[in-house]
Amino acid sequence: DTAGNLYGTTTVGGSSNQGTVFKVDTSGDETVLHSFSGADGISPYAGVVRDAKGNLYGATVNGGTGCSGTGCGTVFELMPKGGGRWAETVLHKFTGNPDGDYPFGLIRDAKGNLYGATEIGGTTGVFGTVFKMSKAGKETVLHSFAGSDGEFPTGGLIMDAKGNLYGTAVYGGSDDSGTVWKLTP
Repeated sequence: DTAGNLYGTTTVGGSSNQGTVFKVDTSGDETVLHSFSGADGISPYAGVVRDAKGNLYGATVNGGTGCSGTGCGTVFELMPKGGGRWAETVLHKFTGNPDGDYPFGLIRDAKGNLYGATEIGGTTGVFGTVFKMSKAGKETVLHSFAGSDGEFPTGGLIMDAKGNLYGTAVYGGSDDSGTVWKLTP
């Protein structure tokens, strides 16, 4: 942020050992901003993105509801409330099919929409999705992978100036060795 603070996540730890969101100030002092409890998410594998108001957004790979009791993952928002307090809102709980399961990190566009990929789930039930989420938490699946175009998109996304999304998938493609893909809006 403008004061030089760094923000990140841990996949375990915190009051319920389900992961945390933390801040490290310029002196190296760490503050846990949020500890996940399971219902709101488990194991945020990627960092967080910050908006101009200081709100933080991220995804957890488990938690929420569905998916055999472990939860299919969540997208969350943390809002600073002053005095070192933060309020968490779960914007979306994934269900596996058709919206995906196991979301990794997020990116934001200039309008505040969030974009991410889920490792599995989607209309095929297996190969993963790319999604867009409004600031209010309305999720839209932009693409469900079919195997030939990729399987298990676990890397981060990037967006160019035209709004095209790019990413990688671990498997799939012509020889099942993975793909680099582009999604045009």
